[in-house]
Amino acid sequence: MKKSFILTILCLFAILSANAQVDNLYVSPTGWAMWDESSEASSYQIYLNGELEADNITDLFYQHENLVDDQEYTTKVVPVYSNGNGEAAEYSWKKQNCDLYAGAYNLTAGIVNNVGFVSWTLPAIYKNEKTSEGNWLHYDNGTYAERIGLTFDGTSFEPFKWAIMLPASDMAQYAGQKMTKVSFYDAEAFDGEVEIYEGGSTEPGTLLYSQEFSGNGSNDFKEIALNEAVEISGNKNVWLVFCNLNGNQPAAGCADQNNPNGRFIYHQDYGWLDLMYVSYPAYTWMIRAYVEEQEVPVINEVIGAILYRNGELISPLVTDEHYIDIQAKAGDEYTLRVVYAGQKDMLHYFMACPQTAKIDNVAISENSDNVICIYPNPTKTYLNIEAENMTHISIANTLGQIVFDKEVGSDMETIDMTLYNSGVFFVRITTENGVVVKRVSLEK
Repeated sequence: MKKSFILTILCLFAILSANAQVDNLYVSPTGWAMWDESSEASSYQIYLNGELEADNITDLFYQHENLVDDQEYTTKVVPVYSNGNGEAAEYSWKKQNCDLYAGAYNLTAGIVNNVGFVSWTLPAIYKNEKTSEGNWLHYDNGTYAERIGLTFDGTSFEPFKWAIMLPASDMAQYAGQKMTKVSFYDAEAFDGEVEIYEGGSTEPGTLLYSQEFSGNGSNDFKEIALNEAVEISGNKNVWLVFCNLNGNQPAAGCADQNNPNGRFIYHQDYGWLDLMYVSYPAYTWMIRAYVEEQEVPVINEVIGAILYRNGELISPLVTDEHYIDIQAKAGDEYTLRVVYAGQKDMLHYFMACPQTAKIDNVAISENSDNVICIYPNPTKTYLNIEAENMTHISIANTLGQIVFDKEVGSDMETIDMTLYNSGVFFVRITTENGVVVKRVSLEK
């Protein structure tokens, strides 16, 4: 009895282990979930944040709807087998606004000769830019008062450093942003170096970045674009330090603004001091840091569009700019979403917002049959098409898939049909006068 019980448990374990798990689950920032097929799974269950959202899904993709922008979500996909459920896969992601990406242009739908057509124009590649202006952080009042150098004999000037310290309490609001440029009042021609430190209250802490520059005595603020942006942690003091490698009195100041954080000075023999103990009157340094929400430009390729009819997905990805629907009827509404490709787990399958077009009537004009000639029909090899002022020819199979698509500029075209399997095809011919659709049979 004991051996039989153990054998039963082992058999049950073997049966459950045979149910494979979902692999490569991914959810785009607009809620498009996709995964690899689990062997012999009959369907899939879709959970969102622990709640069952859909059951009996037989596709390998699913679109979450009615989501809140910038909210965190977790998608779980469970494979369903005849003997129970398999191991689930989970993917956490953050919803992003679909308005960030451009949709299609010129979306139209219509019926010609009982065949539906949807056409559109895809946008060009998308490049996201910085979305907001940054802030100049400083203590000065913008009005130049005096330039200062460091000398002990009144004749020879020595290299020194001058700095402002931006306290962590003020920098907390800029956490995650980046310092992309600095500025100083250019009162004297000199060669110098700018240094950025993090930490330290009476003297700079850890050096994050340094870059050399030159002043030319322009008597105006001069900006220095940093070759590498410096990220702000938001929980430590930030020091902006200027050094002169030559020159006599390069440190420009305005009238003292009564904040010691805006008037630090350094000499190698004395360390960091408040300028008020070195100079009378004291001045506030005219140096500034520019902090912004910097987004790395990302170029994303438009790879096609996803198309729905009356809310039902009819094509996961259309790479052309039109679709032939032999099941269309008046009143049908098509929904299109432009699809962008990008780095997986970031912008992969990011989709523009839904766009709709409805078939209200025969929206595309028709040519009369006597101006279009297609022969032979049925055909076994080649198909000849004659029409005045043709501009475009496309051929679709009975699944609505475009198998031939060509811009033309002649009155006669010959198409090699031996490339396709036997069956029925729909030939859409566009001329300067309108559109006509012909049914053609291929028999091999």
